[in-house]
Amino acid sequence: MLDRLGEVLLRQIRERRQPIANARFAAPGGESDESEARCVMHFTLYAKCIRDREPPMRSATSSIRTLRPRRTQAERRATTRQRILEAVVSSIAEVGFRQTTATRIAARAGVTWGAVQHHYGGKEGILAAVLDDTFTRFASHFDDLPDPATTPLDVRARQFVARAWAHFGGSHFRSMFEILLQAFRGSGEHRATPGEQQLRMLEGVDRLWRRAFPDAPLPRARRVELESYTLAVLMGLALQRAIAGGGTREPKVEIGLLARTLASELASAAASGRAR
Repeated sequence: MLDRLGEVLLRQIRERRQPIANARFAAPGGESDESEARCVMHFTLYAKCIRDREPPMRSATSSIRTLRPRRTQAERRATTRQRILEAVVSSIAEVGFRQTTATRIAARAGVTWGAVQHHYGGKEGILAAVLDDTFTRFASHFDDLPDPATTPLDVRARQFVARAWAHFGGSHFRSMFEILLQAFRGSGEHRATPGEQQLRMLEGVDRLWRRAFPDAPLPRARRVELESYTLAVLMGLALQRAIAGGGTREPKVEIGLLARTLASELASAAASGRAR
């Protein structure tokens, strides 16, 4: 409506080639008075619509905007680094390790490859950072573990397994798994060793295990065996899902069996501890 009225007004003014203040809106055929009245009405209506569309006047105090605090350089740096890591993980999950090129990483992250190199030094640095991020993500699933004093042992065992599977069953771990496979196939200084990565994972699991089950003390050797068994089952299920393309059913039966096995072992350890 406003655009149409504006077009009418401007057309009339252009035909007369006169300023708005002195415009005489004459129509062809000599009907100047009627044409003038009609155009003045259009102009008045247009001006009123424009005026009504304007926001009301604000008081001096209300016009002062509350500006969001500027992010620090460290915050902006952390955000950029996280975007790069997420770009790597999502790309590997979607197109695979070999198709995750430098160009693809930079485009997904919304930065230049030079910025990526500035933060990580290159592809090897990014992959190492993804592995570190994976261990952090795994631990984050256990931030709010239930209180051992008020939560039954079997419930804690089920929750422990469910939280661990939430990590291993996700796309982030599938990307990490591909990275590990490629790293193991590498050469020279960039070649990783399976034992090194497994040791890091086991150390993290052991810390979480002792937090979750302080009332079920096991000999260290036996505890490490159970932790390794848990990781082997979960990683095997994750690999099975990756081979099938992610379209397999949720392994509820296998997850339940693992939880019951752990609960039985932990219950025996707790009983032995009380008997001493």
